[in-house]
Amino acid sequence: MKFKKGARYVFSTEYDLEGFMRFASEQGFDFVQLSYEAPLKWVGDIGKDRRKRIRTLAERLGLQVCVHAVACGVNVAWTNIGIRQESLRQLQESVAFTHDVGAELLTVHPGWKDMYGYRFPEEAYALAIEGHIELADFAAKQGIRIGIENMPPAWTSFCVEPKEAMAMVEAVGRENLGLTLDVGHANILGAEAIGEFINTLSDKIFLVHIHDNDGKRDQHQALGKGAVDFQRVIGLLVQAGLKAPLCIEATSLSDLVVGREHMEQILSRVGQNSPGQE
Repeated sequence: MKFKKGARYVFSTEYDLEGFMRFASEQGFDFVQLSYEAPLKWVGDIGKDRRKRIRTLAERLGLQVCVHAVACGVNVAWTNIGIRQESLRQLQESVAFTHDVGAELLTVHPGWKDMYGYRFPEEAYALAIEGHIELADFAAKQGIRIGIENMPPAWTSFCVEPKEAMAMVEAVGRENLGLTLDVGHANILGAEAIGEFINTLSDKIFLVHIHDNDGKRDQHQALGKGAVDFQRVIGLLVQAGLKAPLCIEATSLSDLVVGREHMEQILSRVGQNSPGQE
Protein backbone atom coordinates (compact mmCIF):
# COMPACT_ATOMS: atom_id res chain seq x y z
CA MET A 1 0.00 0.00 0.00
CA LYS A 2 1.34 3.39 -0.97
CA PHE A 3 -0.36 6.41 0.55
CA LYS A 4 -0.74 9.34 -1.82
CA LYS A 5 0.39 12.63 -0.33
CA GLY A 6 -1.38 15.84 -1.26
CA ALA A 7 -1.36 19.54 -0.44
CA ARG A 8 -4.36 21.73 0.31
CA TYR A 9 -4.23 25.08 -1.44
CA VAL A 10 -2.95 27.92 0.73
CA PHE A 11 -4.28 31.38 -0.08
CA SER A 12 -1.15 33.27 -1.00
CA THR A 13 -0.11 36.42 -2.84
CA GLU A 14 2.77 34.33 -4.21
CA TYR A 15 0.71 31.72 -6.05
CA ASP A 16 -2.65 31.55 -7.76
CA LEU A 17 -4.33 28.14 -8.26
CA GLU A 18 -2.15 27.24 -11.23
CA GLY A 19 1.01 28.47 -9.55
CA PHE A 20 0.20 26.40 -6.49
CA MET A 21 -0.24 23.32 -8.65
CA ARG A 22 3.23 23.85 -10.13
CA PHE A 23 4.63 24.39 -6.63
CA ALA A 24 3.04 21.16 -5.38
CA SER A 25 4.40 19.21 -8.34
CA GLU A 26 7.90 20.59 -7.84
CA GLN A 27 7.75 19.66 -4.14
CA GLY A 28 6.86 16.04 -4.85
CA PHE A 29 3.18 15.96 -3.91
CA ASP A 30 0.96 13.40 -5.65
CA PHE A 31 -2.18 15.53 -5.66
CA VAL A 32 -3.61 18.90 -4.70
CA GLN A 33 -6.84 19.92 -3.05
CA LEU A 34 -7.92 23.17 -4.64
CA SER A 35 -10.14 25.50 -2.62
CA TYR A 36 -13.18 26.67 -4.55
CA GLU A 37 -13.71 30.09 -3.02
CA ALA A 38 -14.77 31.88 -6.19
CA PRO A 39 -17.06 34.33 -4.38
CA LEU A 40 -14.00 35.76 -2.62
CA LYS A 41 -12.70 38.66 -4.68
CA TRP A 42 -9.00 37.76 -4.66
CA VAL A 43 -9.40 34.30 -6.20
CA GLY A 44 -10.18 35.78 -9.60
CA ASP A 45 -12.36 34.51 -12.39
CA ILE A 46 -12.49 30.73 -12.72
CA GLY A 47 -14.86 30.41 -15.62
CA LYS A 48 -14.96 27.58 -18.13
CA ASP A 49 -11.77 28.55 -19.98
CA ARG A 50 -9.68 28.73 -16.83
CA ARG A 51 -11.14 25.47 -15.55
CA LYS A 52 -10.08 23.80 -18.78
CA ARG A 53 -6.55 25.22 -18.35
CA ILE A 54 -6.41 23.89 -14.77
CA ARG A 55 -7.48 20.44 -15.95
CA THR A 56 -4.89 20.45 -18.73
CA LEU A 57 -2.17 21.62 -16.35
CA ALA A 58 -2.98 18.84 -13.87
CA GLU A 59 -2.72 16.26 -16.64
CA ARG A 60 0.59 17.69 -17.84
CA LEU A 61 2.04 17.75 -14.32
CA GLY A 62 0.71 14.28 -13.48
CA LEU A 63 -1.16 15.69 -10.49
CA GLN A 64 -4.46 14.34 -9.29
CA VAL A 65 -6.93 16.99 -8.14
CA CYS A 66 -9.69 17.10 -5.54
CA VAL A 67 -11.58 20.15 -4.33
CA HIS A 68 -12.69 21.79 -1.09
CA ALA A 69 -16.05 23.50 -1.50
CA VAL A 70 -16.67 27.13 -0.75
CA ALA A 71 -16.80 27.52 3.04
CA CYS A 72 -16.87 31.25 3.78
CA GLY A 73 -20.43 32.06 4.92
CA VAL A 74 -21.90 28.93 3.33
CA ASN A 75 -24.16 26.78 5.51
CA VAL A 76 -26.68 24.12 4.45
CA ALA A 77 -28.36 24.52 7.86
CA TRP A 78 -29.10 28.26 7.68
CA THR A 79 -32.53 28.92 9.15
CA ASN A 80 -32.72 31.98 6.91
CA ILE A 81 -34.08 30.17 3.85
CA GLY A 82 -32.96 32.80 1.33
CA ILE A 83 -29.35 32.63 2.52
CA ARG A 84 -29.59 28.83 2.68
CA GLN A 85 -30.70 28.68 -0.96
CA GLU A 86 -27.70 30.78 -1.95
CA SER A 87 -25.45 28.44 0.06
CA LEU A 88 -26.83 25.46 -1.84
CA ARG A 89 -26.35 27.27 -5.15
CA GLN A 90 -22.70 27.98 -4.35
CA LEU A 91 -22.14 24.39 -3.23
CA GLN A 92 -23.63 23.13 -6.48
CA GLU A 93 -21.28 25.46 -8.33
CA SER A 94 -18.45 23.85 -6.34
CA VAL A 95 -19.61 20.49 -7.72
CA ALA A 96 -19.56 21.88 -11.27
CA PHE A 97 -16.04 23.24 -10.73
CA THR A 98 -14.92 19.85 -9.39
CA HIS A 99 -16.22 18.14 -12.52
CA ASP A 100 -14.77 20.73 -14.89
CA VAL A 101 -11.21 20.47 -13.53
CA GLY A 102 -11.26 16.69 -13.84
CA ALA A 103 -11.66 15.90 -10.14
CA GLU A 104 -14.11 13.45 -8.60
CA LEU A 105 -14.03 14.27 -4.89
CA LEU A 106 -15.40 17.37 -3.16
CA THR A 107 -14.99 18.08 0.56
CA VAL A 108 -17.80 20.06 2.20
CA HIS A 109 -18.50 21.30 5.70
CA PRO A 110 -21.44 19.65 7.48
CA GLY A 111 -23.34 22.84 8.29
CA TRP A 112 -23.64 24.60 11.62
CA LYS A 113 -26.19 26.06 14.00
CA ASP A 114 -26.93 29.75 13.51
CA MET A 115 -28.56 31.84 16.26
CA TYR A 116 -31.97 30.24 15.71
CA GLY A 117 -30.51 26.86 14.89
CA TYR A 118 -28.88 26.91 18.32
CA ARG A 119 -32.34 27.36 19.87
CA PHE A 120 -33.89 24.74 17.60
CA PRO A 121 -31.07 22.29 16.85
CA GLU A 122 -33.28 19.45 15.60
CA GLU A 123 -34.79 21.70 12.94
CA ALA A 124 -31.34 22.97 11.92
CA TYR A 125 -30.00 19.42 11.71
CA ALA A 126 -32.94 18.41 9.51
CA LEU A 127 -32.08 21.29 7.17
CA ALA A 128 -28.47 20.08 7.03
CA ILE A 129 -29.51 16.53 6.13
CA GLU A 130 -31.96 17.78 3.51
CA GLY A 131 -29.25 19.99 2.01
CA HIS A 132 -26.67 17.21 1.85
CA ILE A 133 -29.17 14.86 0.19
CA GLU A 134 -29.86 17.50 -2.46
CA LEU A 135 -26.13 18.13 -2.94
CA ALA A 136 -25.21 14.42 -3.08
CA ASP A 137 -27.91 13.73 -5.67
CA PHE A 138 -26.73 16.68 -7.76
CA ALA A 139 -23.11 15.50 -7.49
CA ALA A 140 -23.96 11.89 -8.38
CA LYS A 141 -25.22 13.01 -11.78
CA GLN A 142 -21.71 14.32 -12.52
CA GLY A 143 -19.82 11.37 -11.04
CA ILE A 144 -18.67 13.34 -7.99
CA ARG A 145 -18.27 11.98 -4.46
CA ILE A 146 -18.92 14.20 -1.44
CA GLY A 147 -16.81 14.00 1.73
CA ILE A 148 -18.36 15.72 4.74
CA GLU A 149 -15.59 17.01 7.03
CA ASN A 150 -15.72 16.45 10.79
CA MET A 151 -15.51 19.72 12.69
CA PRO A 152 -13.63 20.88 15.81
CA PRO A 153 -15.73 21.19 18.99
CA ALA A 154 -17.86 24.35 19.19
CA TRP A 155 -21.42 25.21 20.20
CA THR A 156 -22.30 25.80 16.55
CA SER A 157 -20.85 22.57 15.14
CA PHE A 158 -22.45 19.49 13.68
CA CYS A 159 -20.43 16.35 12.92
CA VAL A 160 -17.89 16.61 15.75
CA GLU A 161 -17.90 13.17 17.40
CA PRO A 162 -17.43 9.91 15.44
CA LYS A 163 -20.99 8.82 16.21
CA GLU A 164 -22.30 12.18 14.96
CA ALA A 165 -20.38 11.83 11.71
CA MET A 166 -21.69 8.29 11.19
CA ALA A 167 -25.24 9.41 11.99
CA MET A 168 -25.06 12.18 9.39
CA VAL A 169 -23.63 9.89 6.70
CA GLU A 170 -26.32 7.29 7.43
CA ALA A 171 -29.10 9.89 7.52
CA VAL A 172 -28.12 11.20 4.09
CA GLY A 173 -27.91 7.62 2.86
CA ARG A 174 -26.19 8.14 -0.48
CA GLU A 175 -23.42 5.90 -1.83
CA ASN A 176 -21.43 8.88 -3.11
CA LEU A 177 -21.38 10.61 0.29
CA GLY A 178 -18.87 9.79 3.00
CA LEU A 179 -16.36 11.47 5.28
CA THR A 180 -13.30 13.64 4.90
CA LEU A 181 -11.54 12.70 8.13
CA ASP A 182 -9.80 15.73 9.60
CA VAL A 183 -7.18 14.32 11.97
CA GLY A 184 -6.42 17.67 13.56
CA HIS A 185 -10.07 18.33 14.38
CA ALA A 186 -10.48 14.83 15.80
CA ASN A 187 -7.37 15.23 17.96
CA ILE A 188 -9.05 18.01 19.95
CA LEU A 189 -11.52 15.41 21.23
CA GLY A 190 -8.62 13.33 22.57
CA ALA A 191 -6.04 11.04 21.01
CA GLU A 192 -8.40 8.05 21.00
CA ALA A 193 -11.00 9.86 18.90
CA ILE A 194 -8.93 9.48 15.73
CA GLY A 195 -9.04 5.70 16.08
CA GLU A 196 -12.76 5.83 16.80
CA PHE A 197 -13.39 7.73 13.57
CA ILE A 198 -11.36 5.18 11.60
CA ASN A 199 -13.02 2.17 13.21
CA THR A 200 -16.52 3.62 12.91
CA LEU A 201 -16.37 4.99 9.36
CA SER A 202 -13.43 3.22 7.67
CA ASP A 203 -15.38 2.13 4.59
CA LYS A 204 -16.79 5.66 4.15
CA ILE A 205 -13.59 7.69 4.61
CA PHE A 206 -12.76 9.23 1.24
CA LEU A 207 -9.90 11.58 2.22
CA VAL A 208 -7.77 12.34 5.29
CA HIS A 209 -6.84 15.93 6.23
CA ILE A 210 -3.49 16.03 8.01
CA HIS A 211 -2.37 18.86 10.30
CA ASP A 212 -1.12 19.22 13.87
CA ASN A 213 -2.23 20.93 17.10
CA ASP A 214 -1.73 20.85 20.86
CA GLY A 215 -4.92 18.86 21.46
CA LYS A 216 -6.74 21.94 22.74
CA ARG A 217 -7.22 24.25 19.75
CA ASP A 218 -7.55 24.00 15.98
CA GLN A 219 -4.14 25.47 15.14
CA HIS A 220 -3.25 23.89 11.78
CA GLN A 221 0.38 23.60 12.81
CA ALA A 222 3.07 21.96 10.72
CA LEU A 223 3.36 18.20 11.21
CA GLY A 224 5.58 17.39 14.18
CA LYS A 225 4.94 20.69 15.95
CA GLY A 226 1.98 19.51 18.00
CA ALA A 227 0.65 16.51 19.88
CA VAL A 228 -0.73 14.28 17.08
CA ASP A 229 0.97 10.88 16.92
CA PHE A 230 1.00 10.54 13.13
CA GLN A 231 2.84 7.23 13.17
CA ARG A 232 -0.02 5.79 15.21
CA VAL A 233 -2.54 7.38 12.81
CA ILE A 234 -0.88 5.72 9.82
CA GLY A 235 -0.79 2.43 11.71
CA LEU A 236 -4.52 2.66 12.36
CA LEU A 237 -5.22 3.39 8.70
CA VAL A 238 -3.10 0.41 7.64
CA GLN A 239 -4.78 -1.84 10.17
CA ALA A 240 -8.18 -0.81 8.81
CA GLY A 241 -7.03 -1.48 5.25
CA LEU A 242 -7.80 2.12 4.37
CA LYS A 243 -5.99 3.65 1.38
CA ALA A 244 -7.53 7.11 1.57
CA PRO A 245 -5.20 9.86 0.28
CA LEU A 246 -3.43 12.02 2.87
CA CYS A 247 -3.96 15.74 2.30
CA ILE A 248 -1.63 18.00 4.28
CA GLU A 249 -3.19 21.28 5.40
CA ALA A 250 -1.03 24.19 6.53
CA THR A 251 -1.09 27.95 6.91
CA SER A 252 2.07 28.51 4.87
CA LEU A 253 3.84 26.99 1.89
CA SER A 254 6.92 26.23 3.97
CA ASP A 255 4.80 24.26 6.46
CA LEU A 256 3.44 22.19 3.58
CA VAL A 257 6.98 21.19 2.64
CA VAL A 258 7.85 20.42 6.26
CA GLY A 259 4.68 18.34 6.48
CA ARG A 260 5.49 16.31 3.38
CA GLU A 261 9.01 15.58 4.61
CA HIS A 262 7.73 14.58 8.04
CA MET A 263 5.05 12.33 6.56
CA GLU A 264 7.52 10.65 4.21
CA GLN A 265 9.75 9.81 7.18
CA ILE A 266 6.80 8.26 9.02
CA LEU A 267 5.65 6.28 5.99
CA SER A 268 9.16 4.97 5.47
CA ARG A 269 9.38 3.84 9.10
CA VAL A 270 6.15 1.87 8.83
CA GLY A 271 6.98 0.51 5.39
CA GLN A 272 4.23 2.33 3.49
CA ASN A 273 6.19 4.58 1.17
CA SER A 274 7.45 2.29 -1.58
CA PRO A 275 5.89 2.55 -5.05
CA GLY A 276 4.07 -0.59 -6.00
CA GLN A 277 3.75 -1.82 -2.42
CA GLU A 278 0.35 -3.36 -1.73
